[in-house]
Amino acid sequence: AGGAHGGGVSGEAAGNGGPSEREMARDILAVLRAWEPRTMVTTPEEERIVLRDLENRNRLLRSRQSMLRAGDKAAEGEPELAAIVAKLRGLSRAVNELLRHFWSSFPLSSSHRKEKVRRMNKALGAQYDRLEKARAAMDPSQRLLARPLIGQLLSACDAAFTKYDANLDKLGPAEAGVARSDEWVG
Repeated sequence: AGGAHGGGVSGEAAGNGGPSEREMARDILAVLRAWEPRTMVTTPEEERIVLRDLENRNRLLRSRQSMLRAGDKAAEGEPELAAIVAKLRGLSRAVNELLRHFWSSFPLSSSHRKEKVRRMNKALGAQYDRLEKARAAMDPSQRLLARPLIGQLLSACDAAFTKYDANLDKLGPAEAGVARSDEWVG
């Protein structure tokens, strides 16, 4: 017959007046197995969204790296083209780093993350402007070479601006005062 603490001979039945160590361990395990957190840090849906966003970002990063390598090959022996590829490489690295920090801040579960997203959005806006100026300064043949890379960088920035806009309600109206994505469409 089971004792008061879940089976076997109870501590009282064994003659010591209290639960045995084994019974206490069973009780602790039962409590731990039944425990559920009262508040979730993230929902499964938020986690799926972040993972999907990261997967897309990684796919874009690999594609941009491939295009930069192709640009390096095309620029061999042409110093002006090599300078443009080097400039695009620097802009690409800066945008990639900002995007990495931007996306890693989701979900917006703390004031630190919210502030970080605001800073990253502002910095991405500045990089977007630099990309637009670099594209405008190129002649048509250079623009043709740079178009795939610049287009992907601008698209990645646009995705971040869209995500930022979609989360303005979480940032709060007074806090959100950073440029919106519709200001960046070029």
